[in-house]
Amino acid sequence: MSSNAAAATSRKPRQKSRQSLSERLILNVPARFMGPRLILIIAVVFLALFGLVMIYSASSVTALYSEEYGYDATYFAMNQARALLLGAVAAFAIMKMDYHIWTHGPLFLLFWIAVVVLLLLVHTSFAGQDAYGASRWVRLPGMSLQPSEFAKPFFVIAAATICSQYYEERSLEGGRAILYLLLFIALPLVLVFFEPDKGSTIIVLVTLLTMAAVAGMKPRHVLEIVGAGVAIVAIYSFRDSYALKRIMAMINPWDDPTGDSYQMVQGWYAFGSGGLFGVGIGYSHQKYFYLPMAYNDFIYAVVGEECGFVGTVGVVLIFLVILYASYKIARFAPDLCGRLLACGCSTLLVVQMFVNVGGVLGIIPLSGKPIPFLSHGGSSALSCCIMVGLILSVSHASVLPETVHDRQRAGFRLAGDDDGEDHRTGVGAVTTRSETRAADARRAFTVVDGGRSDTADAHASVRAHAAERAARRAQRSGQDVGGRDLMDPVSRLRRPDTGPVVRTRTASPHLDGERSGRSRRPGRGR
Repeated sequence: MSSNAAAATSRKPRQKSRQSLSERLILNVPARFMGPRLILIIAVVFLALFGLVMIYSASSVTALYSEEYGYDATYFAMNQARALLLGAVAAFAIMKMDYHIWTHGPLFLLFWIAVVVLLLLVHTSFAGQDAYGASRWVRLPGMSLQPSEFAKPFFVIAAATICSQYYEERSLEGGRAILYLLLFIALPLVLVFFEPDKGSTIIVLVTLLTMAAVAGMKPRHVLEIVGAGVAIVAIYSFRDSYALKRIMAMINPWDDPTGDSYQMVQGWYAFGSGGLFGVGIGYSHQKYFYLPMAYNDFIYAVVGEECGFVGTVGVVLIFLVILYASYKIARFAPDLCGRLLACGCSTLLVVQMFVNVGGVLGIIPLSGKPIPFLSHGGSSALSCCIMVGLILSVSHASVLPETVHDRQRAGFRLAGDDDGEDHRTGVGAVTTRSETRAADARRAFTVVDGGRSDTADAHASVRAHAAERAARRAQRSGQDVGGRDLMDPVSRLRRPDTGPVVRTRTASPHLDGERSGRSRRPGRGR
């Protein structure tokens, strides 16, 4: 083999190792951290841009022929773009912040006060009602807000805080935990429920139960809470005439196709027209004043008409990708609080999507909840961006998971650390040579597994190690272990004792035969 070939062969392992190292890093961040982060960002950006296109397509006709919207076909699309731009700034700022300031600081209380005040304003003269009589908006100078949308990220933060303090930090016990649940979760959730906004209530409840299961709540308790919640919502829904109409429209939509079931039936027409690949973006027929709220509650039907079955399945898959990436981020969260934040925010987004899709398809009663990033709604877009920012903040704080070896290394200690002596003698102080050697003997490094070894055994190991070090120093100074002066010519002529290994090897007949048959080279006698 030539020298060039040998050099190329020797470079191959180095190149392979460098390549494997570069493959593990993305933008100088470990791939296990940066990979899910990039997947989440790409999925959210794609969904937001696709939503802008579909909002423009679904709302252009309504806005173009309405004086209220200034005869501007881009009215709803521009509103959504401004909300997304503001949300992107908020998400970036939250991503750069430590998420603990939202859970263990004054911002938590300020957030709670703001949410409760806004939810109370819904029942005042500042509130605005939708076409069905529900009070869900608060009119402020120059804008209108939907408080229940901003309450969603707070519910996730509050649940993550309480669960982490109860299950991990053990700083909450019994009565205080119940008080925190009633004050920070039950109170705002009741205000949301009586707007009425049963759709948001169901979404939040499912998210909270998922977070409780991740935190470590027993499955039996989770099922009990689910059963109690379903019973309460069912009883209230059958007592409310508006909710009962929606339930009956879901059960038998063709009983009143031009009344209570009109919106659902028109949505089904849109799905039927789309087929497998759709009629094309911008070519929907149902948006021409046939399908009410086509750019908001029923935008999924417009996606089905213009993009077909492939487009509707693609939307669901993108949300599942967001859920997968967020749970991968939660896996490397530094604590339970971060893990619950990532799981809770992503679960809430996906559950809200399924609630909208199920209502449009007639699987569950209509709730009027928008699809995150896809339906028009400034409050919804801003709230969803806040939750994405929280997930990215957890990703920035990601750490490697602790292994068994990490825990063993954490338990290592220096033998003799519990004898009450100061083993730092000789460090940073002027000492004599004899004092330094004595300190070295005391500072002999002996690893004790887990820090639980017997003290007497540790001291014996220290003394044996010190004796070995003294023997090596004696050899370097001119004497061997037996006390012979190695500089003496007579001692140098005597064959030293090489130990039992050499004697055993010499006694082997196989080795003796090999040695007797081997010719000695001149000048190499013993």
